[in-house]
Parts: sequence; structure tokens; C-alpha cells
Amino acid sequence: MKPKVAVLMPTFKASSFLKNQLFSIISQNDVDVHLFIFNDGCDIKTDKIINDILRKGFNIEIFKSRKNFGNASKSYFFLLKEFNKIPNNFDYLAFADHDDIWGENKLTESIKELTANKADCFSSSVSSFDYSSKGFTNYNFIRKNDSQRKYDYFFQGPGPGCTFVLKIDFIKEFCKFHKNKWRLLDEIFWHDWYMYIFARTNGKKWHISSNSHILYIQRGQNETGSNMGVSALIKRLEWIKSCWYIKQSLKMLSVVDDKNHLSGFLYDNKEKITLMKNFLNYRRSNIQSIFFFFYILYFKLTIKK
Repeated sequence: MKPKVAVLMPTFKASSFLKNQLFSIISQNDVDVHLFIFNDGCDIKTDKIINDILRKGFNIEIFKSRKNFGNASKSYFFLLKEFNKIPNNFDYLAFADHDDIWGENKLTESIKELTANKADCFSSSVSSFDYSSKGFTNYNFIRKNDSQRKYDYFFQGPGPGCTFVLKIDFIKEFCKFHKNKWRLLDEIFWHDWYMYIFARTNGKKWHISSNSHILYIQRGQNETGSNMGVSALIKRLEWIKSCWYIKQSLKMLSVVDDKNHLSGFLYDNKEKITLMKNFLNYRRSNIQSIFFFFYILYFKLTIKK
């Protein structure tokens, strides 16, 4: 029997890319795909594309909301909450962005790796392209599978959420935990990083693959992007300067465990010294670990209670 996979996909001004992505999802080999879409309603062309697909009889359901959420994180959490309300017998759940293109074996290969590694959750490296008026340019293979460290989830995610394939038992546990806590997720900017934190703090095994099964399209409207280029570097430096990263980390950890040992991190010099001594435990890349050391040093010098 084919694995039954639920795919959650929000849309936002999606008409330029949506048709190709929809067909790449519903045409996956050797899996039974059911697609759940949250359509923001901002684009008449998007509505038409989705309705055309619906008329062809594919397994697609639309989740509706009275409001638009303004970012991907809130949209995915909304989809998870609504998905949890429906009776289902799915084996896996995957996330999809509306402006990527999946390889035809994306789900089957992801499930094979997840199963072979006896993992609960899967994410992967990606093949990235820039998209502009010039078309597709600047191909980059973005490797995400440096060896996981003891506490890497404190300060980084496992790769793009659009690569996620998750066992349904993990999703049920995630939704059960958040039954009365969904509102606490409103201020979380990265749904993918948060789910990694939730998985690791609950002892779940997460496999990060060296393979890429999607064309990860970068364009001006991407909220975070592939972490490549000068503009991406400037954006991240601004987040560092404003303490955005560290505040997001603390916020996410506090939802999962309000007694986490980082609760005094911003103001406790002893805690910072401990982090600096063990800086190799907090990033998967050795080079990034060195930057992390100076990142912590920066906070020690600039953050005051």
C-alpha cells in the first residue's frame, strides 16, 4: 500500500509559480498525496488556478480563515491546527511552499531516508535559484546536513520547512501539546526552527539529508531566504544587532519548556561564559561555531539588564 501523505501549503500572491508547484506535488510517484491549502485570497489569479485544479478531482482541500496572517509561520501553524481537527489516517505530513518545484520522487525518497535512519522527522539540503525579470539565475546547492550537535537546536533550524516530512505520530504529539497553547505561537517567526526545537527537546530523532529534492526559488518576497548573498548577510547582521535571533530562541524555548536553562541568558554573565566555553555544541558547522562565539561575546558587551 502506498504511504498516505498530507501536504500543507499556504499561498501568498502565488499565481506566478503556483501552477507548476501544484502539479509537482500532486504528481508525486508512489505515494497517496492529499493537499491542504490555506489561500490568503489576495490574488484572483491564485483563486482561479486552485479552482481549476479542484475541478480535475485531485485530493485537495481548502482551509479558510477570516483573516490573513501576514507571515508563513502563522499560516503553517493555522494549517496544523485545522488539519488536527479532521479525522485522518495519514502516515506522514509534509510542508510545501507555493513557489518551489518538487522533484517527482521528493516524498518517496524523503520517506526512505526517514525510515532507514529510524527518525521521526526529516529535512534536507536544497537546490536554490534566484528568480527575477531575467528568469532563473544563480544556482546554489545549499548543504544543511553538518553533524548535529548536542544543543544546535537552541540557535539554528534544520533547513527549510518546505523540505520537511514528518511522521504523523509526531504531528499528533505536537498538536496535543499545543491544544491550549496555539496563541503562544503568534510571535514566533520561524515555524520550521520551532518544530525542530520541539522535536529535539522531546527526544525525537531528526534526520537532515545531504540530498535535495526541490528547486528552492528565491525572490524578493521571501521572508528569510536561502542565506546566500550580500543582502541576506546584511539582513542577518541587522537581526543580530537588534538581538532578534536570541530573543526568538528564548521565546521558542520558553513555549516548549518555560523552565529552560537559558531563561537568564541575556543578563547572566556566568551563563554566557558557559556558552562561550562550549561554543562547539551550538552550531552544526565549525565555521559558524566560531562566529557564534563572537556572537555571544557581542551580547556580553552590549546587552544590559
